[in-house]
Amino acid sequence: MRIGVHSGSLMAGVMGAAKLQYDVWGEDVIIAGILESTGRPGHIHISERTSKMLIDNPYELLPGTEKALQHPHLASKNIKTFLIAALDYKIVLRQEQSSQALETIQDLEMQKKEALRIEFDKLPVGSFHVKNKFTTIFRKKSRTASTERATTRPQIGFLFLNFRDSRKELNYMKQPDYMLRYSVLLAWFAGVFLVYLVNISHKANKTSVNNNIIVMVLLTTPVIILWFKKACHWRYGNVPHNFTKCSCFIFKTAECIQSSLIIRMGIYMNMIVCYFWLIFQVLKECDYDEFHLQLIESKLYHYEMDKYKCFYSWDLTNMMSLMIALSIIFTRIPWMVKIIVSVLEGTTYMIIMFIQFEYVINRSSTTNPYFDSEYAHGFKIMATLGCLYFMERQAEFNSRVNYNWKLELLKKQNDAVITNKSITILLQNILPAHVVNIYLTSLAKHQLYAENYKMVAVMFASLQDFKMDVRNLRILNEIISQFDKI
Repeated sequence: MRIGVHSGSLMAGVMGAAKLQYDVWGEDVIIAGILESTGRPGHIHISERTSKMLIDNPYELLPGTEKALQHPHLASKNIKTFLIAALDYKIVLRQEQSSQALETIQDLEMQKKEALRIEFDKLPVGSFHVKNKFTTIFRKKSRTASTERATTRPQIGFLFLNFRDSRKELNYMKQPDYMLRYSVLLAWFAGVFLVYLVNISHKANKTSVNNNIIVMVLLTTPVIILWFKKACHWRYGNVPHNFTKCSCFIFKTAECIQSSLIIRMGIYMNMIVCYFWLIFQVLKECDYDEFHLQLIESKLYHYEMDKYKCFYSWDLTNMMSLMIALSIIFTRIPWMVKIIVSVLEGTTYMIIMFIQFEYVINRSSTTNPYFDSEYAHGFKIMATLGCLYFMERQAEFNSRVNYNWKLELLKKQNDAVITNKSITILLQNILPAHVVNIYLTSLAKHQLYAENYKMVAVMFASLQDFKMDVRNLRILNEIISQFDKI
C-alpha cells in the first residue's frame, strides 16, 4: 500500500443532486495526492509540516523519494518530504476462516442468482418453463378463475360484515368501547319504559314489584359504574381532588369493562334477559280461560271488554320492537351476534304470540283494515328488524372500513419509518454523519453545502500490485474496517 499524508486547510462539500458525493478541495489536498503518487509502496509519504505536528514521534523518518524531489509542484512550494517505514505486520488466516469466507462468497452468489430469477419472473414477459406449461395447460382456465376470485374477494363479509382475517376481526372487537356508557344509559331508559308498560298492562302485585326492582337493579348497576367517572368530572372539573379507594376501584372497573369484549357481551346479554323477563312477566299474568269467558259475556250482554284484562297485545309488540332496536344498536358487539340475537327475539315472539296466544292477538285492533291483526303485529316486528338492520349495517360498515384504513395508515407509517432509516443508513455510507443530519433536517433541495477546515490531515492511499482473491479481499476488508473505526 502506498500512502501520502499532508496537513493544512481545505474546503469540503457535497456535489450533485441525484447522486450525492462528499469531496474535499484545496491546495493542501493536491499536495497530499502528489505525496501519494510519488511515494513508495509499503511506506507512508508525509510532508515536513505533518512531521512537525507529530507528538512524541515514535517513527523513524527516512528521506523522501526521488520522484518527490523532482516533482515541479512540490519544488515550487519548497516542500520537503519524509518516508515512514512500514511495520512488520503479518495477518495469518486460519484454514477454517478461509473456507468460511469462500462459503460465504458462494452463498452470496447463489442469493444473487435467486434474486435475479425472482425479479425476472416478475417482468411482464415472465419466464418460460416447458415442463410447467405442459402440466398446467389443462388447468389454466379453472386456476385463472380461482385466482381472480381470490384477488377480488372483499376483505369484509357481505351479510355479517366480518373481516376475512380472523386475527383482524378479533383485534377489531378487542378495541375499547368508549361509547359503551351511552349504550347502557339508553338500555336503562328502555328498561324504565318497559317496566312502565308492564305496570299499566296488569295490576301490580308483590311478585311483580320485586321482579321489577331486580330488573332495574341489574340495568342500573352498569350505568352507575360507567357514568361515575363522568359524574366526578362534572362535579370537580379540572380542580385537583383526592378520590377514595372505592372511587378508584370504580374507575378501574369501568376501564376494564370498556376494554373487555367478554364483559361487554355479558352486559349485552344481561339487558336481553331483563327485557325478556319483563315480557314473560306480562304473559305469565294472562289468564286465558278468564279472558275467553269475559269475551263471551261481552258479546252476550253487549258491553265493551276491558282491553287490559289479559294484556294489550300492541303494548307487548311495542316492547318487543324496542327490545329488537336496543339489541341491534348496542355498540361494539359482534355484528353477527347482534343479528342472530335480534332474529331469534323476533322469531320467538311471533311463535309464542301466534301459537300460544293466537286468540288474544286476533281480538286486538289492526293498523290497516285490509290486514288481519296477526299480520299487522308480524309486519311491525319484521319492519323494525329490517329497517334497523340496514341502518346499523351502514354504521358498522363505515366503522370497519375506518378501522381497516387505520391499519393501512399505520402500516404505511411503519414502512415510511423503515424507509427513512434505510435512507439514513445509505446517506451515512456516502456522507459524514454531521452532513447527513444537516441534509435530513435543514438543508433545502439542491442547495449547495460546503464547509472550511483550517488545519486537518489529508491522506491518500492506493494499492500497488494487489491480487484480488478471497484471501486478500479479507485483508482489505479488515484494513478498511479499521479506517472506518478511526
